[in-house]
Amino acid sequence: MSQEDSHYEYASSEMVERNPFKVYCASCGAPAEFDIASQNYHCFYCGSDTDINESLAKIRQWNKRRQDAIRGDAPIGAVVNECPNCGAKVVIDAGEIGETCGFCSAKVVSRDFVTQDAFPEVIIPFFLTREEAIQQLLTWVEKNSKRQEANVVRSHINELAGYYLPYQLVKGPVYCRVNRDGTDREYSCDGFLDGIAVNASKQLDNQVLDGMEPFDWEGAKPFSFAYIAGHKAKLQDVTEAELQKRVLEEAVEDFMPKIERTMQTTGITIVPELGQTISVPALLPAYILNCGNIHATVNGQTGRVAVGSPNTVTRHYWAIEPTLTTLALMFTAWYLSHNHEMVIMALLLGGILSFAAFGQGRSGKVRRLIWAGKRQKALRDSGKLILNGSNEPPDKKISVPVFVENIDGIKTPVRIKFYPLRRVVGFLLSLAAFNVLPVAIAWIIAFPSIPDIIDKIDYTYYSIWLVLSAPLSLIFLLVLGRIRVYDYPILYRIFPDGSHKAIKRKTGLKSILGYVKMFLTHPLIWITLFGLLMLVMSILLMLEPAMRLPPGE
Repeated sequence: MSQEDSHYEYASSEMVERNPFKVYCASCGAPAEFDIASQNYHCFYCGSDTDINESLAKIRQWNKRRQDAIRGDAPIGAVVNECPNCGAKVVIDAGEIGETCGFCSAKVVSRDFVTQDAFPEVIIPFFLTREEAIQQLLTWVEKNSKRQEANVVRSHINELAGYYLPYQLVKGPVYCRVNRDGTDREYSCDGFLDGIAVNASKQLDNQVLDGMEPFDWEGAKPFSFAYIAGHKAKLQDVTEAELQKRVLEEAVEDFMPKIERTMQTTGITIVPELGQTISVPALLPAYILNCGNIHATVNGQTGRVAVGSPNTVTRHYWAIEPTLTTLALMFTAWYLSHNHEMVIMALLLGGILSFAAFGQGRSGKVRRLIWAGKRQKALRDSGKLILNGSNEPPDKKISVPVFVENIDGIKTPVRIKFYPLRRVVGFLLSLAAFNVLPVAIAWIIAFPSIPDIIDKIDYTYYSIWLVLSAPLSLIFLLVLGRIRVYDYPILYRIFPDGSHKAIKRKTGLKSILGYVKMFLTHPLIWITLFGLLMLVMSILLMLEPAMRLPPGE
């Protein structure tokens, strides 16, 4: 064995003994972390990069050697499931790892389990007994006693059974395309899965199992047949395609909160794609209760409870903003006029415009009803179970996703903002200038003789312009300030030290001419021409009294 292989063998042993997800630097052996910018594993100790493909190949090679060694110690039953100890026939249910011989109590392991590619390398032993798991589930039932699901769980609670479930621990990059509802721009977002646990059994409810996570990886052990003695266990039976789909679904679910905060909405679509990943098969403990279409699970290590219902709920989160906008317009109309007719007009105009603008391409968000207990850590004091919510295990192994942009041909991590102070001030000043435009032009025309004319301007005719500019300002505020703004983010380049700096956007003559062309094409050209007519009419009528003054007066 070469010196490099020996070094990696030691690192791999450490990986399984301490953390099954670690990638180690090829130069110095220190733990390496994935760097989104370089798309490699970077060592912060010596500064070297370890190629992701090289890491994946070496870990797979070491995993195979370890699996072969463990398989050699397995008490494998023959095709007819004969006990290798006494020769008695043992029936092993489909989809399960093994069974206990009824004559000599030896554990007989299914040949399918030993020969499968997803032979487990890591196991988290059960920490809760079945009686303690039942008590956790009964606590949930008492807190939710008014729910139909609680009554169903209570009536079947004695059917709760403990299993070691097949999981894949996945580590690697995920690349996402992100679209915000009602906009045209597509964003790119990269994230990293740092060993998330994905259920690999098609017989179980994946969403409910997600609810009982996370597991405490400090309790993970290298797999040994001794741990599964006396316990039931499931075989991995999902296809590679289905497993990849589940990995992507979990990635999207966990990336969603960060992306929703950045996009400032729940109305987003995420299309994920896996990069080069490392997978470690594992067996994790859970107590399962299936009551028809209602499923309950208790985490066999932490005691966290999750219960799933077939019912769904639809939330129309997008309707919150147009509702608040309409109420704000009604309040403003009442404050300025104390007139019921103006309030009704504000309700109709604001409601129609805001709901039409915000509702474009939007729909309700459908979510399945799943109740999950709080994250906690299970401890024992003199044999007594203690569930410590303040000393909870770390959350799922998901890094914070980072948005990236192609800047000068280079994929660059960026921070995205839509409402920095300079943009907000600039937009408000633009709206104010648009509304006072005829007054400003009238003053410019009167500039040579302001002392004589400025006081003679008839501002009554300014209302002609306001009849058009006020509703247009509302439309601009909604369409440009709250919808189209998400097509034009302000980008900040993220530097390795965590600092960031705004990226200047190039706005040349071509861009300006593009805006002018937009207002001169159908159907906006008719609004533009009508607006120009109202502007000229308002200015002339405002100046008309001053222009009729005799010379010198």
